[in-house]
Amino acid sequence: MNALNFLAEWAVRSSLLIGIAATALWALRVKDPSVRLAAWTAVLAGSFLIPVMSASLPMLPMPPVHVTQAAPAVVPILTVPIADAVGHATLVASTRQTPSSAPFDWAMAGLILYAAIALAMLLRLGIGLLGSLRLLRRSNATERDNIRESERIAAPVTLGFVRPSIVLPQDWREWDPAKLDAVLAHERSHIERRDPIVQLASAIHRSLLWFSPFAWFLHSCIVRTAEEASDDAGVCAIQDRASYAELLLDFVQRGVRVRSIQGVGVPMARYGRADRRIHRILDSTVLSRGLTKRALATIVLIGLPLAYVVATAKAQSPSPPAAPTKQSSPAKSQPGIAAPKPVQAKPASTSGELAGLGTVVADTVTVRAQTEGRLAVNFREGQPVELRQLLGSVGAETSGESSAVAGLKVDLGEAKVRELQAKVNASGSHEDADALREARLNQARNLEELEEVRRQGEAALIRAPMAGVVGLRLIDAGNMVHRGDPIVVIAQLQPINVVFTIPQDLLPQVRKRINAGDNPLVEAWTRDEKTKVATGTLTAIDNHIDEQTGTIKLKATFDNKDSALFPNQFVNVRVKIP
Repeated sequence: MNALNFLAEWAVRSSLLIGIAATALWALRVKDPSVRLAAWTAVLAGSFLIPVMSASLPMLPMPPVHVTQAAPAVVPILTVPIADAVGHATLVASTRQTPSSAPFDWAMAGLILYAAIALAMLLRLGIGLLGSLRLLRRSNATERDNIRESERIAAPVTLGFVRPSIVLPQDWREWDPAKLDAVLAHERSHIERRDPIVQLASAIHRSLLWFSPFAWFLHSCIVRTAEEASDDAGVCAIQDRASYAELLLDFVQRGVRVRSIQGVGVPMARYGRADRRIHRILDSTVLSRGLTKRALATIVLIGLPLAYVVATAKAQSPSPPAAPTKQSSPAKSQPGIAAPKPVQAKPASTSGELAGLGTVVADTVTVRAQTEGRLAVNFREGQPVELRQLLGSVGAETSGESSAVAGLKVDLGEAKVRELQAKVNASGSHEDADALREARLNQARNLEELEEVRRQGEAALIRAPMAGVVGLRLIDAGNMVHRGDPIVVIAQLQPINVVFTIPQDLLPQVRKRINAGDNPLVEAWTRDEKTKVATGTLTAIDNHIDEQTGTIKLKATFDNKDSALFPNQFVNVRVKIP
């Protein structure tokens, strides 16, 4: 087995193991994050053991998989006549000799590509590991055992693998005791479960199987469930979900404003979407009880046989297929049909019609930035767009973060008000009533802040003010734009207008038809007057005559369903006047 086959087989068997585990956890409705984390850790260990078990354990035969193969295509053979010994002509197959050339080694190229990406990811992981260890060495010891402090971080983090340590921001002494107890409970739960070494192993596994989406999925599950289990430990320590969610939101905001050194540690603010994490803390009704012996035994009893089956299963070779039947020669392709020539309408008699020269004019609108920031584009040039379709954004990355944080503040404020209202109902004390009034004032300010952030976020979005076709970008994506800067022009092509002129002497005939409510038909012809392009109706007459030319402008509207008319196109116009 070559290296590529080995990697492909490992990835397939690992993906199968991860998929079965995810399905089982979903089907069994396992909610406890400690149990789910233990299951994912077992899956990680099983994935690492798959190559070892495949090489050392006897293969488990599986029923063959029958695949119907298509009959080979018939390849025509060129025949040429040659003279035989008695002068008769015989047809024999003739092959043309081509100079031999060395085929390209795709297997080696694939292996080099895999190794380059895997080494790059492992190198990045190693750099992060060195950065984390350097941060740990440069942190300062405190009077508390196994707790260190550093001015280089904005949120708590657990660093180290053999003897992990908790590193806190430098302002941790200013925290109230309840907040400190919750943070320490969160981080100590990581240390008790050996989360740093598990997540490092998962990152290595992801780097080796970088081409497998299931390896990335497994790593995200391990990180997320570890934080959920530690959040439950923090809530148990503080006994107040709203307060714990509030301190967690503070760390998330610090992470947005301050980019601390990111390594292979376990930072408290890392999770994914902060709003989902906060809502889980506020809405959950139960807390993790930790990994029980019964749950651990169940995972082992189910995981070992499953890992063995996935690692050693091998389908038996199916019986050889029957010889393919002789295929009939392919039917001769029918001769192509010549494209129909455009029907050229003969110019109508000049009696009963007015003629003029016109220009195709589309309704246009220039889309401009409504705020200041970096431009992101969400459309392709020349693409049709619908009314209110999102075309891009200006500074949306910062407005999105601000909106999420403001929304979380509102949710926390509501939880705080409910909690204090319950205390007032139970005790009726003046202190609780004062705290409730203060919480309601804070909640009102939170709602005002959220509304303002939403208004700013709406201004950051660029939407199409009309349906049509966008033109070429006036500013490329990634540039800084200011309020009022033009981004792109949208032209409405369906319907579309043609503006043309007629002599002023013919105006009475046209106005007579318009005033009678009978809009005349208008035909658009090519400039050589040989082909009719489209038919529309006269819709408007200008309000003045050009005194220099003695002509007046008229406008006709065409549905243009076939897009035959295009802005600024010159056409000859004929107005049907009986």
